Amino acid sequence: MEVNPSQKMQEQLELYPYWTGTVVQLIKEFAQKYPNSAALKFNNSTLSFAQLEQKSDELALYLIENGIEFEEKIVTIFQPSFELIISIYAILKAGGVYVPLNPKDGNERLRFIIDDLECSKILGTKKNLLKVAGLTNSTLIEISEQGPKPLFLSEKAKKNFHGVQTITPNNLAFIIYTSGTTGRPKGVMVEHRNLFSFIQIMRKTIDVSYGDRWLQNPNIHFDLAVGTIFLSLCNGAT
Repeated sequence: MEVNPSQKMQEQLELYPYWTGTVVQLIKEFAQKYPNSAALKFNNSTLSFAQLEQKSDELALYLIENGIEFEEKIVTIFQPSFELIISIYAILKAGGVYVPLNPKDGNERLRFIIDDLECSKILGTKKNLLKVAGLTNSTLIEISEQGPKPLFLSEKAKKNFHGVQTITPNNLAFIIYTSGTTGRPKGVMVEHRNLFSFIQIMRKTIDVSYGDRWLQNPNIHFDLAVGTIFLSLCNGAT
């Protein structure tokens, strides 16, 4: 007996309620409850949840206005920074798929991953974009310390943006490439429902809550970083 794919998905959602949302929804919920609380802290600077929402909304709108397609793969190449988190969150809001790269990797690995993805856009700092400029024909979008660039939005444009595309739990959220020690790097694809269920289960397992402080120590291109970033943001922690 053949089972309709949409019917099978509905049955899975009923059996596993942790699959029914996205991390974008969770972060926005805390941003609405605690807009002035610190979402991120880097050295002596702090970014509130309200500021994170505003800056990521601006970048998401910029990506949408410049033709990002649903589930389009967007490469990010940053050192740890506010701009890194803003970019990841904005890509998800715009309906895209973020793919983090390590700027310390060699050109051969960077070129292979970029070619394998066939990506059309790369977000990063000027220094890191210059490193990959000769490796790809992708559009390079600089995200500066002063804020997402080039983002020159009118107040009207900001008010008309509701902050998120129509994202469903079975849409792709991110891709992380393996080290490639046993061959060529392979991209591991993770859907929103997988990320959402992981966050929901872990928040209960280790009792993550508002006011906690999380050290973002893992490199962004490792899967462990996904847990530390989103467990923090999705639970109102810093």
